[in-house]
Amino acid sequence: MIGSLGLSCLHVPVLSYPIQRRLYCDAAINVSVAKQSLPHLIIGDLNSFPATPAELGNSLRDSQWLIEVAKSGWIEAWRHLHPADQEFTWFSRLYRGLPGNGFRLDQAWMSPALAPSLTSANYDHSAREDGLSDHSVLLLDFDNILSPGDDVLKRSSAT
Repeated sequence: MIGSLGLSCLHVPVLSYPIQRRLYCDAAINVSVAKQSLPHLIIGDLNSFPATPAELGNSLRDSQWLIEVAKSGWIEAWRHLHPADQEFTWFSRLYRGLPGNGFRLDQAWMSPALAPSLTSANYDHSAREDGLSDHSVLLLDFDNILSPGDDVLKRSSAT
């Protein structure tokens, strides 16, 4: 936790690891139910996304778990602020390293209690484009997520 914000950071395994993938997806669904009324964020390389009108043709199999998270009232942060935009955070590689299909695999899902605090959600592609990572960075800004009396620096330095 950071102040009163709870974080669940995930790197969901790819489709070729179905048992491990199912464990991560089920855990995220359980968190979405248990943390629904708290300010909480599920964030990371989710290796999946449900098809939206802007992303048709790029949806992945086995993204039903994200639909389950959404049924608990959770909102995907970037899509919430960019309903019709299209950006890719990862590209498959073709012969000789040429870029292939683009996907938006890196996401943050906000609990219903956290969603009203979101002020911006943007991708920074420079790390991917410069070769520092094969993924783009997701940047989120929130207002008013710390409870009165939360002292993040004091709490961090005491541990």
